[in-house]
Amino acid sequence: MLLTRRHLFRTCGVAGAAALLPALSPVPATAQPDDWLAWFRANRQHVAVALDDGRGGRVAHRAHERQPLASAVKVVHLAAYAKAVETGLARPDEKVRVGDWEQYYLGLDGGAHQASLRALGIPFANGVTADDPRRFVTLDDLAAVMIRHSDNAATDFLRYRLGEGLVHATAARWPVLQVPEILAEVLHFVLGRRVGVRKYLSDPQLQLEVIGKFPDVPKTYEGQRPWARGTWAGTAAALSRAHRELTGVPAAR
Repeated sequence: MLLTRRHLFRTCGVAGAAALLPALSPVPATAQPDDWLAWFRANRQHVAVALDDGRGGRVAHRAHERQPLASAVKVVHLAAYAKAVETGLARPDEKVRVGDWEQYYLGLDGGAHQASLRALGIPFANGVTADDPRRFVTLDDLAAVMIRHSDNAATDFLRYRLGEGLVHATAARWPVLQVPEILAEVLHFVLGRRVGVRKYLSDPQLQLEVIGKFPDVPKTYEGQRPWARGTWAGTAAALSRAHRELTGVPAAR
């Protein structure tokens, strides 16, 4: 799945903007499904916006107020991936076992992982994970589904593959943006306490505890909102700066 810089940043920008807009107040009945302006009017106290048309036109609203970033943070992982490709630390055609990717999957992603499998033509008869964990995808495939489908497992795998040092060095360019291990945050939500991702991946007893508690985890937006409000955060202004600066990174090919 070949990525172009134009597609990556256009898609990441849309995903990032949507992530900053929690569905709180109802919009008028006459509003269309994609009527963002109606949503803004109904939720102006909850939304942060920083828009730049590239021609000098700018719109800002609560641009320096900290907001939950959700999947908007993945632009940092994308930048780290592009840097790794540019410097030869990673190859876009590097093979990755699907099982290695899916060990970071824990659900609560709105079907993003299944959308990723579907896009890559990978069967998943159980409706959750790939039939064949020994199958291979490429590093570029994972970068693509991270952005196009907001796959959290792909994001955390890329973080592990690229290294904490590179991800944190990339994030340091926009220090207002917090860059977590997404799986660690989901584990905190499920267990009610902090555990390390590496411990979870290597501890069968801990994995069984997570499986046992998972059915009791809230699955609705309203149920998850109190947790989500306390997760990684940033500002619309910092996110806008990140997107502007990233126009100069090399295409991942």
